[in-house]
Amino acid sequence: MKHTILKLVYILAICSFSVTYAEITWDQNALTIKPIAGSTLETGISYKNETGLPIQIIEIKPGCSCTVVQDFKKILRPGESGTLKLKYNATEKIGKIHVDILVKTATGDSSIALQGEIVEWVKVKPRLLVWNIDEKVSPQIIELELMNGARASIAPISDSNVEANIDTSISDKISISLAPKQTVKPINITVPLEITRTDESARVQKNVIVVTR
Repeated sequence: MKHTILKLVYILAICSFSVTYAEITWDQNALTIKPIAGSTLETGISYKNETGLPIQIIEIKPGCSCTVVQDFKKILRPGESGTLKLKYNATEKIGKIHVDILVKTATGDSSIALQGEIVEWVKVKPRLLVWNIDEKVSPQIIELELMNGARASIAPISDSNVEANIDTSISDKISISLAPKQTVKPINITVPLEITRTDESARVQKNVIVVTR
C-alpha cells in the first residue's frame, strides 16, 4: 500500500512538472505598434514551443474588437515555431493603445499584448464656424494640414445647407471655403469631411460645426 502511494505521488509530480513547463515562448510579450488613424495594420508576434511536449492551443482571444486574430495552429509540436498574425483596426481617435490577448492552452492561460499609439496624419482647423443672424454671408476658411508627408483627397461636400469650394493646389494642405446658404434663421449643423489618403491606406471623418445665431 505504501509503495502504491509513493508511486502515485511520483506520477502526480511528473504530471505537475509537465503542466507547468509546457508553455509557449513568445518573441515579445508586448508588441509596440504605431498605426495611423483610420487604417488597418497587419502585424504578428513570433512564437516557439521550446518544451519537449506538444502544446494544444484552445483559444486566442483579444480583449478588444479592434484586434482580429488570424488562423492559428491548434497543436504545436516540440520545437515548432511560427508567427501569430494579427490585424489591428485603428480608430480615428488619437491616443494610446493597449490590447491584452488571452492565450488559452490545455496546460494553462497566458497573455500577450499590443501596445503603442494611434498616430494623427491630418489636422482640421477651425472645427467651429459661426455667423450672426442677418450677417452678410461671407465664406470662412477651413484648413486641413497633412502631416508626415501624407497626401490626401476629400470627398465633395454635399450638405444642402452650405456652399463649399475645395482647394487642393498646395501639396501638404487642403483649404475649404465654406459658408451657410443663409443667415436669416438660426442653424446648428454638423458637416462631415471625408478624407482619404491617396494611397488608400487610411480614411477618416472630421466633423465641422456650422452655426448661425
